[in-house]
Amino acid sequence: MSSSIIEIKNICYSRIDNLGFKKNIIESVSFNIVGGKITSFLYREKVRQEILLKIIAGLIKPDSGEVSSDKRIIYIPSEPSSLPWLNVKENILYNLRNVNNEKFQKIIQLVGLTGYDEHRPHNKSTGFRFRIALARALMNGGNVIVLENPFSNMDSLTKKECTVLIKKVNSSGVSIVFSTTNILDAIDLADDNFVITSSGNIEKINIDNSNEENILKVKNIL
Repeated sequence: MSSSIIEIKNICYSRIDNLGFKKNIIESVSFNIVGGKITSFLYREKVRQEILLKIIAGLIKPDSGEVSSDKRIIYIPSEPSSLPWLNVKENILYNLRNVNNEKFQKIIQLVGLTGYDEHRPHNKSTGFRFRIALARALMNGGNVIVLENPFSNMDSLTKKECTVLIKKVNSSGVSIVFSTTNILDAIDLADDNFVITSSGNIEKINIDNSNEENILKVKNIL
């Protein structure tokens, strides 16, 4: 039986808006993320999902509440970057010491970059940047990877390829957390689904392609 790898307890987060008023972004939410799965967070407001995912990844501290995990969590933004003056291998191994070459070879095979070690990726190549970012996360020991809206700038073919890639990485034992505005992405990819509501709450919901009632419920929550 799978167990929780990230526990979120009563977290709150607020900001001061342009008028000087306090705005609650995340409202006293609690939930668990189960290991070995792909977990989606559906959202409408960009700022709420960005803050929540960064709190999950440990990049932002909530105003109150607790985030507990003993896993290595790595966050990949919606537009992962690569250094165009470095080749694929140099990008993946950037700032790493004591590189395990056998591990590197397994990872580039997993993400579909075998044979591209010396290739210098163009920064407009979203598929290449995504694969490099995943490989870098895996080389850094990430066993939970948090993806902020990974498909936002991808064409349909690249998105299809990266969907298959995410499933492969998950099958290798890595837990995946991602955000999306697209219900079909959640249906296609995720084992567990959460909705970030417009009031800053989090609701777990079961959705599938054959259940129109649940899909409508998600749309209403959003």
